[in-house]
Amino acid sequence: MDIEKLRSETSTFSRGITYLDHAAGSVPPFPVIESMKKYLKDLAEKGPVHPRLYDESMKKVSETKQKLAKFINAKGEEEIAFVKTGSEAISILADGLKLRKDDEVIVDALEITPGFVPWLRLKKETGIKVKILKIDKDGLLNVNELQELVTPKTKLILALHISNLLGTLQPVEQIGRIAKENQALYVVNACESLGQLEVDIQKLKCDFIFAPFRKWLRGPQGLALLFCRKELINKIEPASIGWNTTRWVSDEGYAHMNTCERFEAGEPNFLAVAGLSRAVDYVSEAGGLQAIRARIKKLTRYLLEKLDAVKGLEIYGIKDENLRGGIVSFNLKKVAPRKVSEKLAEKNVVIEAGTFAARLALSTFGLKECARVCVHYFNDETDIDRFVENLKNVK
Repeated sequence: MDIEKLRSETSTFSRGITYLDHAAGSVPPFPVIESMKKYLKDLAEKGPVHPRLYDESMKKVSETKQKLAKFINAKGEEEIAFVKTGSEAISILADGLKLRKDDEVIVDALEITPGFVPWLRLKKETGIKVKILKIDKDGLLNVNELQELVTPKTKLILALHISNLLGTLQPVEQIGRIAKENQALYVVNACESLGQLEVDIQKLKCDFIFAPFRKWLRGPQGLALLFCRKELINKIEPASIGWNTTRWVSDEGYAHMNTCERFEAGEPNFLAVAGLSRAVDYVSEAGGLQAIRARIKKLTRYLLEKLDAVKGLEIYGIKDENLRGGIVSFNLKKVAPRKVSEKLAEKNVVIEAGTFAARLALSTFGLKECARVCVHYFNDETDIDRFVENLKNVK
């Protein structure tokens, strides 16, 4: 992994900014930006429905889906949908699966608002039962407790791969085995894992995955992945109808597409797809997922050690880089979390503070808010040192 090259292709460094908020959205590298600029140039010169540009753009959508299918070990592009956000993806599933009264859904306590509230809405509207799989003080899900929660009425289990709040890596493969043993559908929230470690749907034994591309994959905003296992596509009623998703076959008849395209109402986001295609390629250019994972673990260990030495600072979640992604949440004694992020921003060090929409996870630690810092493969020890030194000066 050529760190110097990777940093030279990330513009924040040339601006004097130390960017450490990848869990919210990372920095696209130059090649991703250039790919998007090329599309915009072609768009301006040819017009949006110029036959050659439009055909090339549709071909790029198909090719990019094929890349992603290979990236997550799916069967093919028919199992890949491009939606606007991860929030939209989970709502498509919640609305489209048509769960009934007394059906049970198990959601883990790490899940955030857009992944949890749709099930609460269904509880209110249809009478489903929502069960919560709790976490321990290390921020890890208890697989044994899951066994106790599952019943013959359990229709779906939703689990985070990596917590956006704590950064803790969850036993998603074990959860997948339990789901299959109990004939329950299994959804994996891969919002914080796609791009920083392997996401293999065959190993996870999952039926659905959702994740935006703006985070660890370093892709564009406004585009996200919804993976749906081929055998289940026709069992989900799409939330929206588009000219490309549904055939109007008679005055009173219609038929939805038999691929995940049924969830993509309207014209594809060609600009974002251009950037995404390049972002997927860039993973290999950076060294591949194994090298990326090893690099993030190394930096996370360094970050944990540095934070451990800061007086009056508390870290949340297990202090083991092997059980973490590149995310660490903390609080400074007697300093409001948002004050920490504001003061660091004044020094061009970008982290984040708030609730991170993770109400249940915060309550496990008796918290209302916390600060969060993240490291990606193109960061280095000097970034962490700069962050910690400025952190020590926050009063």
